[in-house]
Amino acid sequence: MIHLKPIASPARRLLLLLLVLALSAALLSPAAWAASSAPQVYGLGAILLDYDTGEVYYARNADTARPVASMTKVMSAYLVFEELAAGRLALDSYVIASAYAARVSNNPNYSGYEQLRAGAGYTVDSLLRLIFTASCNGAVIALAEHIAGSEAAFVTRMNAKAKELGLNARYADCCGLVDTGNAVTPRSMALLAQRLIRDYPQVLNYSSLKSTWFLGKQFATTNTLLETGSFAGIDGLKTGSTGGAGYCFTATASRNGRRMIAVTMHTASRAVSMGDCSRLLEYGFAQREQREAALQTAIASVRLDIRADSEVLRPGQPTAFTLRVSGMQDGDSLPCALSWSVNWQPVGDSVPFTAKNGAEARLTWTPGSGQETAEVRCSLSFSNGALVNGKAIFPVFHETLRYTGRMSLPRLGEGRDYIKVICRLRSSQDLTAHVAAGWYLDGEPVPGWQYTSFLLSPTGRTQFTLRRGTVTPGVHVLEFRWNTDGKANVEPGSARASLYIRR
Repeated sequence: MIHLKPIASPARRLLLLLLVLALSAALLSPAAWAASSAPQVYGLGAILLDYDTGEVYYARNADTARPVASMTKVMSAYLVFEELAAGRLALDSYVIASAYAARVSNNPNYSGYEQLRAGAGYTVDSLLRLIFTASCNGAVIALAEHIAGSEAAFVTRMNAKAKELGLNARYADCCGLVDTGNAVTPRSMALLAQRLIRDYPQVLNYSSLKSTWFLGKQFATTNTLLETGSFAGIDGLKTGSTGGAGYCFTATASRNGRRMIAVTMHTASRAVSMGDCSRLLEYGFAQREQREAALQTAIASVRLDIRADSEVLRPGQPTAFTLRVSGMQDGDSLPCALSWSVNWQPVGDSVPFTAKNGAEARLTWTPGSGQETAEVRCSLSFSNGALVNGKAIFPVFHETLRYTGRMSLPRLGEGRDYIKVICRLRSSQDLTAHVAAGWYLDGEPVPGWQYTSFLLSPTGRTQFTLRRGTVTPGVHVLEFRWNTDGKANVEPGSARASLYIRR
């Protein structure tokens, strides 16, 4: 127990009051709770999904399928918007209400009570408004029958679409009136909401309505967070309640360009379901903000170093460049996209890359004859739009490289079946080059001894093995030639010697 001594001074009493109010505000603020700990959730199943990244911030029995009541209408709405996108339906198209749709809509025991008349026509737009505000069952039945010919045929399409989207969901009707046969997991409910908003964002024009007028009567939304304006950024999506499903809610909200989707299932009342999703969404925005701050800090530490494998770049000579990442905290690993450019011209396509200490990427590029320098840049693009760039500038040398070769050949006499010939190469320019080269016998290339990319180095060498049975007795000329393809900036040359083969 805490005991407080009386404070006589009015100023001190005012100070204490202000401190208590500040502390209470901090403790009661949803944002403060969200930032510090996972929210209290009363639904038997729940999930919180980051719409943009797909990350799950909270899950409770998220893969247990349960009846979802009128949240079934989310899948029905997906198929309606699919028809609109395909041009088989328009918002001003008239849908004729059947006797069954009218009967359901005139039953006060069902949600909506929009009182359709059998045989009367209603626009798709007005029916969608009724579905997403007052959760009208007759409206969705009328649309289902119009699209598929019957509710049963429409339900078949609902289940086929669920399978196509990879959802753990099964449907027995188009509006969620029945519990038996209707079952969706919280995870699949969130993923379906994500797909609906992503594929058909115009759904938010309906799910964000606080009310709509129909036949002279105003229908208010069942989303009390939206109706009262008690949650900043709320713009959907769908409530539901039956005896078997309890009270359910799939909620979505957007703030500062970020969107969250929260699902709670089988709660005791509408107020509890609203409270669950309010706390979940608040927690999601706080988690996203914390993650973005951590991401920005990690990105700011990334350092990129670019080095060329060859000390000197020359026209026509392929050069490999290596990017190396440093500066990050050990254990940090950031997915991103990597792209290269040389002299401000993109080289290759952007590719997936993971930035972490010691990570490397390579690029091979060949300077052109008129280029004096190579400005090599590498860019890492991260999910938050941040870019980290690395740059290095390398000179391109246009000096013609000259090499000399020296070779001496022993005689292939009796008792020796082969000889090894070594050709030594020299250059005073202290540079290297990759060129085509090969061995020749009597002016003809020796099969198997031709090289498409031979390294010419200032003090290099190459070796050739000659066997007795491959040449006839007599005098032959053995030669090693380099730059046989006439590569620029390298002077072609050769080393040769006479070879005497005894009988």
